[in-house]
Parts: sequence; structure tokens; C-alpha cells
Amino acid sequence: MKALSNIKGFLIDLEGTLHIGDQSIKGAVETIDFLRSKGYSIRFITNTTRRCRKTICERLSKLGFKISEREVFSTPIAAIRYIKKSSEELGLEPTCYLLYTGDVHRDFEESGLILTDKNQISWLLVMPAKTSLIQL
Repeated sequence: MKALSNIKGFLIDLEGTLHIGDQSIKGAVETIDFLRSKGYSIRFITNTTRRCRKTICERLSKLGFKISEREVFSTPIAAIRYIKKSSEELGLEPTCYLLYTGDVHRDFEESGLILTDKNQISWLLVMPAKTSLIQL
């Protein structure tokens, strides 16, 4: 444990590190529990653009992981933060038209961004497989 003495926290990818599909990787649940028991801060990252954080956490819970939504940082969450900050800096209304699959719209709705299908949008997000931000 001496090698970890200066480390305060861990940033851990989900897919391929903790699980593959609907199968947890052997020892992953125990490793996360161990790191928590030692007081380390842990955040989880994913590049999925189809699932909201709640769905991600529910899926991981079924695999034995105890992960809260606030611990998950996803591509859509990065896009939300970017849009909020940029809209404020540019004096734009944070209105978005979201092209997506899955339930990722829930993260956007909970963020306070204005989702619309009207012509008065500031941002268009395309998220079927990868996130693209296009300012209109």
C-alpha cells in the first residue's frame, strides 16, 4: 500500500474495466469496496451517450457495484457542463435540440437545460453513438 500513499482518489472507466456487457469483471466489485474502505475518493467515467446516469447506476447495481449517480461522469454530462458554461459566457439561452437514442435525455432534463424542438435553439446535440456539439 506504500505505492498508493500519495494517491487521494481514482478515476475509473466503466466498460471493460469494471464490467463487459452484463458481466462484472472478476474482482472488480471487491476492488471498489476495498478502495472505498481505505477512504479513497472514486469517480467513474464512461463515454456512453445512450444511457442516463441513473440507468448506468441501476445496471451496475445489478452487477453488485454500489455507485451513486454523482460519482458517474459521462460524455453527456460533459456536454451539459460545456453548454451551460458556454451559454452563460456567450449570453445565450441554454436551449438544446437533442438527437439521441436511449434515455440520456433524462440527464439533460435534470440539468436545467431547456430541451426544445422549436426553431429557437442555441445548441444542437447529436448523440446516437458519439457526442457532437454544433452551435447554431
